[in-house]
Amino acid sequence: MMLQEPNGSECVMLRGECYPVLRIGEWYHLSDYRANVEEGTMVILQVEDKKMSLFVDDLIGKQEIVVKPMPSYIKKIRGISGCTQLGDGSISLILDTGSLIKE
Repeated sequence: MMLQEPNGSECVMLRGECYPVLRIGEWYHLSDYRANVEEGTMVILQVEDKKMSLFVDDLIGKQEIVVKPMPSYIKKIRGISGCTQLGDGSISLILDTGSLIKE
Protein backbone atom coordinates (compact mmCIF):
# COMPACT_ATOMS: atom_id res chain seq x y z
CA MET A 1 0.00 0.00 0.00
CA MET A 2 1.37 3.42 -1.01
CA LEU A 3 1.02 6.29 1.45
CA GLN A 4 1.69 9.97 0.87
CA GLU A 5 2.92 12.19 3.70
CA PRO A 6 1.61 15.78 4.06
CA ASN A 7 5.04 17.06 2.86
CA GLY A 8 4.65 15.10 -0.41
CA SER A 9 7.07 12.28 0.38
CA GLU A 10 5.84 8.74 -0.24
CA CYS A 11 6.25 5.48 1.61
CA VAL A 12 5.11 1.93 1.05
CA MET A 13 3.81 -0.43 3.73
CA LEU A 14 5.14 -3.98 3.44
CA ARG A 15 4.74 -6.66 6.10
CA GLY A 16 4.03 -4.05 8.76
CA GLU A 17 7.10 -1.90 7.93
CA CYS A 18 7.06 1.52 6.31
CA TYR A 19 9.73 2.15 3.63
CA PRO A 20 10.39 5.59 2.12
CA VAL A 21 10.04 5.55 -1.68
CA LEU A 22 12.58 6.92 -4.15
CA ARG A 23 11.22 7.14 -7.69
CA ILE A 24 14.37 6.63 -9.76
CA GLY A 25 12.78 8.13 -12.90
CA GLU A 26 12.04 11.38 -11.08
CA TRP A 27 15.48 11.31 -9.38
CA TYR A 28 17.20 11.37 -12.80
CA HIS A 29 14.50 13.49 -14.55
CA LEU A 30 13.85 10.84 -17.22
CA SER A 31 11.45 11.96 -19.93
CA ASP A 32 9.96 8.50 -20.63
CA TYR A 33 9.53 7.62 -16.97
CA ARG A 34 6.34 5.72 -16.08
CA ALA A 35 5.11 7.22 -12.80
CA ASN A 36 2.10 4.91 -12.29
CA VAL A 37 2.97 2.40 -9.53
CA GLU A 38 0.73 -0.16 -11.23
CA GLU A 39 3.17 -0.19 -14.19
CA GLY A 40 6.44 -0.46 -12.25
CA THR A 41 8.28 -2.46 -9.63
CA MET A 42 9.25 -1.65 -6.05
CA VAL A 43 12.70 -2.88 -5.01
CA ILE A 44 13.51 -2.94 -1.30
CA LEU A 45 17.07 -1.77 -0.58
CA GLN A 46 18.96 -2.25 2.66
CA VAL A 47 22.37 -0.80 3.46
CA GLU A 48 23.47 -1.56 7.00
CA ASP A 49 20.40 -0.73 9.15
CA LYS A 50 18.76 1.69 6.68
CA LYS A 51 16.01 0.53 4.33
CA MET A 52 14.05 2.13 1.50
CA SER A 53 11.99 1.26 -1.55
CA LEU A 54 13.22 2.08 -5.03
CA PHE A 55 10.47 2.47 -7.65
CA VAL A 56 11.69 1.42 -11.10
CA ASP A 57 9.96 1.03 -14.46
CA ASP A 58 11.08 -2.56 -14.97
CA LEU A 59 13.54 -5.25 -13.91
CA ILE A 60 15.20 -6.62 -17.02
CA GLY A 61 17.18 -9.51 -15.61
CA LYS A 62 19.97 -10.69 -13.38
CA GLN A 63 23.60 -11.06 -14.45
CA GLU A 64 26.99 -11.55 -12.91
CA ILE A 65 29.09 -8.53 -13.83
CA VAL A 66 32.45 -6.92 -13.31
CA VAL A 67 31.99 -3.36 -12.02
CA LYS A 68 34.41 -0.88 -13.55
CA PRO A 69 34.97 2.66 -12.28
CA MET A 70 33.43 5.49 -14.26
CA PRO A 71 35.89 6.89 -16.82
CA SER A 72 37.56 10.12 -15.70
CA TYR A 73 36.15 12.06 -18.67
CA ILE A 74 32.60 11.50 -17.36
CA LYS A 75 31.67 13.79 -14.49
CA LYS A 76 30.54 12.25 -11.24
CA ILE A 77 26.82 11.48 -11.33
CA ARG A 78 24.87 11.31 -8.06
CA GLY A 79 23.84 7.75 -7.24
CA ILE A 80 26.07 6.06 -9.87
CA SER A 81 29.09 4.12 -8.65
CA GLY A 82 30.40 2.57 -11.85
CA CYS A 83 29.56 0.81 -15.08
CA THR A 84 29.89 -2.53 -16.80
CA GLN A 85 29.90 -3.79 -20.37
CA LEU A 86 27.15 -6.30 -21.06
CA GLY A 87 27.44 -9.37 -23.30
CA ASP A 88 25.85 -7.53 -26.24
CA GLY A 89 28.44 -4.73 -25.98
CA SER A 90 26.13 -2.16 -24.41
CA ILE A 91 27.10 -0.25 -21.28
CA SER A 92 25.07 -0.46 -18.09
CA LEU A 93 25.41 2.01 -15.20
CA ILE A 94 25.63 0.66 -11.64
CA LEU A 95 23.54 2.34 -8.93
CA ASP A 96 25.26 3.21 -5.66
CA THR A 97 22.51 2.12 -3.28
CA GLY A 98 24.37 3.47 -0.26
CA SER A 99 24.28 7.02 -1.59
CA LEU A 100 20.62 6.67 -2.65
CA ILE A 101 19.58 5.66 0.87
CA LYS A 102 21.51 8.55 2.45
CA GLU A 103 19.73 11.17 0.28
